[in-house]
Amino acid sequence: MDKLLREYPNDSRCTRISNGVEKLLASRGSLVEVKLLNWFSREHSDWSLIDLSGAVSKMKADAGRHGTTWYQACANETMEALKSAETRVLYQAPVYDSDRGFFGIIDFLIRGVEGDYTIWDTKLATHPTAYHVAQLIGYATALESMLGSDSKVQKVGLVLGEHAAEHGAVSEVSTDGLRASFHESWRAFEEFYKAFDPNRAPPDPAEEPQANLTRWAHAATDILQNRDDPALIANITRSQRAKLKVAGFGSMTSIANMPSTALSKVSADTRIKPQTLERLRLQALLQCRTRDMDGRNDPEVAIPASELLPSDDPGDVFLDLESLPWHKPPAASHYLIGVYTRRGNYRSWWSQTHDEEHRNTCSMLDFIFNRLDQFPRMHAYCYGHYERSAFSRLAVGLPQKYEELVNTFIETILVDLYPIVKGSIMLGLPGYGLKQVEKMYRTTRTNAVAAAEDSMIAYMHWLDAPDGDTCATSTTLRQIRDYNCEDCRSTRQLLT
Repeated sequence: MDKLLREYPNDSRCTRISNGVEKLLASRGSLVEVKLLNWFSREHSDWSLIDLSGAVSKMKADAGRHGTTWYQACANETMEALKSAETRVLYQAPVYDSDRGFFGIIDFLIRGVEGDYTIWDTKLATHPTAYHVAQLIGYATALESMLGSDSKVQKVGLVLGEHAAEHGAVSEVSTDGLRASFHESWRAFEEFYKAFDPNRAPPDPAEEPQANLTRWAHAATDILQNRDDPALIANITRSQRAKLKVAGFGSMTSIANMPSTALSKVSADTRIKPQTLERLRLQALLQCRTRDMDGRNDPEVAIPASELLPSDDPGDVFLDLESLPWHKPPAASHYLIGVYTRRGNYRSWWSQTHDEEHRNTCSMLDFIFNRLDQFPRMHAYCYGHYERSAFSRLAVGLPQKYEELVNTFIETILVDLYPIVKGSIMLGLPGYGLKQVEKMYRTTRTNAVAAAEDSMIAYMHWLDAPDGDTCATSTTLRQIRDYNCEDCRSTRQLLT
């Protein structure tokens, strides 16, 4: 899809791109590079460091003036900079392997005193992936093709996250043993690339579990909806889809219209349990009704939720977290904890640093357990498992008293409404997230910050360019707070 966008930007399939988070992550990734650049300047001030980022940017504007290709022209800048024996580090060094057609820009190319080379790449992520290593080996191979057979890149390294960049902490590996696997992967990639046909159907989003997490999420949904794919059915598994397709039920509508008299035979043919098959059929039927009624739907009650919930208590609270999962100490991963009471009072705790996050977690626990003294039967409600796992992580490093309070809070006070909703009602919707479920009982949100992605983007923009210090002075923080409060209120309304 990325190749389609690059070569056929006006293709109708390229009009549904959502890349707000990707753009934001790219900008944060650039910040990681700058922090490592500052570390080099501070810790190795005697090294000759050449910044090629400006030259590359200029050539993007003047590409037509070069007699060679733009890739080669950029790579020539690297070779020119390396002519000086004094050069120890190149920042943003372009490399180009003309035989393979591989082009890349190395974050940091380091030349040792013996003339050996090491490549460092910065990542916003704090955990390495196979893709990261393959990218580094690609850089190494391209650089070696430029330098000639006598020069080898001995090591490549990853600097993972802002904290590592600030301190020059790198995880290095030898290139020995990695080249063969890279060349094999590159050959497979070349075959795929050469076989590209814009008129051919794109990869099947139903078989790509991460499709809904990329900038192509809207396009993937369009493809599935246009062919009425069973993947649209909430909570259906890939295995169940495949079995039903073989049995002749290759669309959501066909599953919805499955005759009750055929359930036993289809169950035997697919080896899907009858009760599971009936649930899938009913889910598909409800979603088809919603689709045909322009979004209106009536829930199908399976088990009265009151049988699965604690009794109401005036002390009950409803909570929600706003988080940046890729943030690690000393930054805060959870920048906002919001709590809403049955009486409509809202309280929030903001954290920018890991230390503030710990202090605010303790403060929130004090609030909860002081309230528990007043309302012994109270509970704290959330929607989704994230809060439970987040508080488990937040407990690490807290004083023992608060670590024990977190465990008590999770085990006896916190109630996750998601599995209760999922187990007690069926909705004609493709998912059971809060923003989907709340369509039953409230109007569509119209605030500037109306989704978790919006909250993350807004907060990251605020970190880069604060428009005030608190909600009283910052429109951005106020919008995030209002969104968090709305999530808490929605959870409260759902329980009602």
